[in-house]
Amino acid sequence: FLHSTPGVGVAEACSLFKLWVGSLGTNLVPDDDYTEINNLINQSGVDSSRDRLVELTNSFPERNKDILLQIVDLLNDVAANEEKNKMSSLNLAICLSPCLLPPPSGTPPTALVKNLKSCAAYIVFLMEHRDSLE
Repeated sequence: FLHSTPGVGVAEACSLFKLWVGSLGTNLVPDDDYTEINNLINQSGVDSSRDRLVELTNSFPERNKDILLQIVDLLNDVAANEEKNKMSSLNLAICLSPCLLPPPSGTPPTALVKNLKSCAAYIVFLMEHRDSLE
């Protein structure tokens, strides 16, 4: 599609994706879970928090979880072509985590910067542990 449609490239596709996620009307990760996920990763790291991260993700509202996991499947498909597209799991997570994991309203700016890394780490976690998620 992107190669055969003149004037449509990655930037346009990403813009459409961002608009679509924003139009869902709710954050895919509930606010309380967003805070806990960031606290777990920032304090203990992803590896030490694996079981709790799986538990939290599996407890999301069904619609949110289904959409998030479909996106994760798509990201894994893109990352599988890293040699051609230069988009590793981490690159995808860095680019898309602000869109997929927007912070709860009222989050202080200092927390936003701190959480960028942990949000990206969570997206990579989801991609790497997709088989553990319902």
